[in-house]
Amino acid sequence: MRLFTIITATSALLAGGMFVLAPAVAAEAPRTAHHITRPADSTPAAGEGWRVVLSGRRTLGAFADVGAVSPTDAWITRTGLPLLRWNGQAWGPDPNPPAEGAVPYLVRATGAGDEWQFLESTSSVDVRHWNGITWTRRAINVEGAHATDAAIAGDETWVSGLRLGAAGMTDVLWRWDGAKWRTVEPPRPVSTLAAVSEKDVWALSSPGERNLGYDGERLPAAMHWDGRRWSVVPLPVLAPDEGTHAELNDLAVLDRDRVYAVGTVTSYDEAGRVNRQGLVLRWDGRVWTRLPHRTTGVAYIQAVSDGRGGLWLAEEGSVGLTHLSAAGRWLRVTLPLPKGGEVRALANVPGTTKMWATVQSGGRQLVLSYG
Repeated sequence: MRLFTIITATSALLAGGMFVLAPAVAAEAPRTAHHITRPADSTPAAGEGWRVVLSGRRTLGAFADVGAVSPTDAWITRTGLPLLRWNGQAWGPDPNPPAEGAVPYLVRATGAGDEWQFLESTSSVDVRHWNGITWTRRAINVEGAHATDAAIAGDETWVSGLRLGAAGMTDVLWRWDGAKWRTVEPPRPVSTLAAVSEKDVWALSSPGERNLGYDGERLPAAMHWDGRRWSVVPLPVLAPDEGTHAELNDLAVLDRDRVYAVGTVTSYDEAGRVNRQGLVLRWDGRVWTRLPHRTTGVAYIQAVSDGRGGLWLAEEGSVGLTHLSAAGRWLRVTLPLPKGGEVRALANVPGTTKMWATVQSGGRQLVLSYG
């Protein structure tokens, strides 16, 4: 799960037990793209094919997550504002929102006829489902809860969340079985989800120091759903030395025998300085192993398919991207943004090598494309 998703969920729940939007958001919602412009100089990034295609001032509506289901359908969630949608030609307002003024904070889809949107709500987890013809409300009727991640597995959908109650913040996992939501008790709290099929779903439990809503004492774990039950799948030793800890932030599923988990191993020297090392694990159908690529000073926060058997990885607090090819070659790309910034999210366009990225840089919101 991306860090900003956890922060958004936790902040919303802590705000008096309900989700609070700034008063100005309602007035700003009808505006499109918050002063978005298309750069006249749409130059390739670092000679590696990345280029800025959209730019907006960093006011309301910070670009957050990005996703795609085809070359003519992609979306960007924005803090406190409706979706931006790509129609194959340009980015603009979502032409088919689930409700007037809807503000989705999480979107998952597998195609034009299967999309789930999670909307800001004070009384429930407001979920809307698109079947290709119409929107249907599929609310999870739990007060004081917020979805943090979701994965579509055939006719089923899994949703992880946080709930604020009398006992404080607790983790929740829900399963849509095609007819209704059911609460499920996994072996560990779930922070990230990814699915291959209804009988092949992966989850991470990673209560690292940076993940709000967790006590920071549990060890990272990988869990697998086989269609009947969740089980913990052993991981290699990730932080063998005293005073070090590992954190797993995201999952990328290429197929049933190629699943990746990424994160960081953190340690502290005698002066109290933080040392980080990039962490990449791979599931080969039998066991999880740690890949030997261990870049220092890096925390991987997201991994997505590159559309040709490899991965793109985003780094926390950086405009650096790392590419792992299907042949096992590693390449680090630094996006040439003079004012630096941070990659917020990555997405692959299924069936292609085209990529989308949202970036914050120098007080601006950027969308970059690749391929």
